[in-house]
Amino acid sequence: MKIHFFDKENMMIYLNKHYTKTIDLDSQDELEDYFKQLFLRLHQYYDISLHGYYNIILYCDRYYGMVIHLSKEEIDYYNYFDKEIDMRIVIDKTNQFLYQIDDYFALPTELQKKVTIYYYRDHFYVKVKRELTDIEFAILLEQAILHYQQNDSIIKNGMVIKE
Repeated sequence: MKIHFFDKENMMIYLNKHYTKTIDLDSQDELEDYFKQLFLRLHQYYDISLHGYYNIILYCDRYYGMVIHLSKEEIDYYNYFDKEIDMRIVIDKTNQFLYQIDDYFALPTELQKKVTIYYYRDHFYVKVKRELTDIEFAILLEQAILHYQQNDSIIKNGMVIKE
């Protein structure tokens, strides 16, 4: 789990597939229970207290896991959400995760066999097409910047270097 704070009301939580493999994204009740447990873990281990109303956007990828964007919405109600959490959850299953790298020759040969490499606007992007081992995924993440939004133009207009 990795947490990136933008400010007090906005944060990103990166969860690998080991954290998210048991979540049923089609069950609203299960999602709400999962987020309650996640909020408790954030409070218990990271001393992050969450209360109020949150807009939650889930970006899901079967190889990576999930990126969660939490943004707190200020509501003009009087202390209604003082000690409670309420949430609106939106799931984006249509996007594809890409990994921006500087040099695709730096990737091990076995890893190169499991990915598609695109060249778009002076950058190389890797798209995972087969399951990677944990070590291969760690090597990729060590060299890459994760892109999880609006990657359609890269896939559509980018030049395929290696398939």
